Amino acid sequence: WRMLMELTASDAGFYERLGYPASWLRDSSNYEPLDSYIRYDPAWADTLPDIPDCSIYDLFELTAATHPDAIAMIFLGRSFTYAELRGMIERFAGFLHECGVRKGEYVSPMLPNSPQHWIAFYAAARLGAIHAGINVMYKTAEIEYQLADCRARTVITLDVFYPHFDALRRTLPIDNIVVTSIRDLASGAAEVYPGLRPMWDAPKATIAGTTDFVEAMEQSQPPS
Repeated sequence: WRMLMELTASDAGFYERLGYPASWLRDSSNYEPLDSYIRYDPAWADTLPDIPDCSIYDLFELTAATHPDAIAMIFLGRSFTYAELRGMIERFAGFLHECGVRKGEYVSPMLPNSPQHWIAFYAAARLGAIHAGINVMYKTAEIEYQLADCRARTVITLDVFYPHFDALRRTLPIDNIVVTSIRDLASGAAEVYPGLRPMWDAPKATIAGTTDFVEAMEQSQPPS
């Protein structure tokens, strides 16, 4: 309501062009800028459930156990069931554990929204580690600042982003760099939208001194 009121005052025709009902525009004049923070009618929504006393990974595991064959994710033409995704997460968590990642430590993925991103996120949560994601738009100096701040020893990145880390691994306490291609967990026949084209069209790179994401996941066992 605050945004609606402010924009309506500055451009009465803006929301009309968006198709907002005239009654909404009239009602907006009855609100003050801070009303959006204090006006709430419980009838607007169902009662919120209590916050569960468990980790976010426990919630995912419960869903996977309850709906193992349901589709959890669709990415570039490939579908993943909850059971399949849980297996990938468990194995990647085993790899991170082998790398020395423990509860309270930071893991820093620099990945677009993808299966690799969520596998890394939940694998870190599985171990009680902290997911410190790096914005894929960051440049080297910004990445350096974030990694120096959290002192993550394990980073996970697309191979096309690796040049950012090549120099940083010499000056920061980075022990493990895991690389992946955007194609690794996608369908070969996927329809790729323009924003992913530079990542999709780049040939998969083999980089000395790094670990391949898929190989690490496939060759590891879940942590005990």
